[in-house]
Amino acid sequence: MNKKIQLTTIIFLGIMLMSFYFIDNKPDKLPNAPAVISYKQLDGNNISTYFVNNGSFNRNQIISNGGFVWPNGTTNFLRYASGIWLGGKVANDTLVAIVKYSYEFLPGFINSNGKPEGKDDPEFKVYKIVKGDTLSEDYLNWPIEQGAYLDSAGKPFLPGTQTLFYSMTDGYPESHTNNIGSTAPLKAQVQVTNWCYNDYPPTELRNVIFSEYKIINKNNLPWNDAFITIWSDEKSEIDIAIGCDSILNLGFAYCSPNTFNYGNTPPAFAFLVLKGPEVFTGDPDDTVYTFTPGQRRKIKTGYKEINMSSFHSYTNADPSGGNPRNYQEVYLTMHGIKGNGENWINPITNTITKFPYNGDPETGTGWNQYTLQSYGNRRLQMNIGE
Repeated sequence: MNKKIQLTTIIFLGIMLMSFYFIDNKPDKLPNAPAVISYKQLDGNNISTYFVNNGSFNRNQIISNGGFVWPNGTTNFLRYASGIWLGGKVANDTLVAIVKYSYEFLPGFINSNGKPEGKDDPEFKVYKIVKGDTLSEDYLNWPIEQGAYLDSAGKPFLPGTQTLFYSMTDGYPESHTNNIGSTAPLKAQVQVTNWCYNDYPPTELRNVIFSEYKIINKNNLPWNDAFITIWSDEKSEIDIAIGCDSILNLGFAYCSPNTFNYGNTPPAFAFLVLKGPEVFTGDPDDTVYTFTPGQRRKIKTGYKEINMSSFHSYTNADPSGGNPRNYQEVYLTMHGIKGNGENWINPITNTITKFPYNGDPETGTGWNQYTLQSYGNRRLQMNIGE
């Protein structure tokens, strides 16, 4: 499928990945460990949303409710909760790090001895800088030593209206308590940069948030068959449908008409993978453009880029629809297989697929969730790996 969804307004959270029955509306469960959990709102354009240094985003953990508001200044929230998942084989073990309604990341990093540090350090917070304010505490103390970017002039990276930065790790064993995770740590160090534009053409960027996850393996063993997953509860209501476009690396959701105070032309909203992780191939015919925020892009030969490799969806807590119930099932869904071990079957072509609901909901052609299953309480996973 190679088409764009044009239901009305498309709201993206663009993710750039580099380097490499559950009750789903329960209150947030934080790890049983003292930690400096910090959050900030990115609200410099038409979107207002939350980012937290335990891996959660689009979630207002203060009131245990949705945190992705559009348009900014209203009480209309689209997403209920989102997070990043990691998974892979380490020696003979399958390990995962999960962010759902409890969180297997904590602020900090992995030190040179392979030990996690920083969860109790207030300097490992979410930093926020704003255009025009060069005297704020966060601007003056921009955490370069934690991995925060500088621009080409050596100033804190602020390409648009606002920038956030934080560093986190899954390295603390006590944080691995999610009921679909609970493995040993991968020992991932993750540096997260988010930014937005409000006064830079094209104006469509006013409905976009950019995120980069710099994921570093600090284990003394390699991660094999590794995956990165963008997980999202697209709204804990009954009036959502989801879909994907494997050509555009797009996972999207859309509302039933006349719901959520949006009238007869509700918005579609999506995650778009702008850049996947790079892997070395050694083939001189393989070339990628590598991009470090604040710097010029570079050409790398002998590398290829991994994009969205599968898509997954389930309805609330329905296990038959693919809701993972443990880390083994999580790892299956990362491979594009349902948690119960079944393949996705396209009912239009009667063929196995890793990209369910890849039709065009605007024209009604192809496999569309709303035509066969109506609308519902939907979750999605965008998986990136090999």
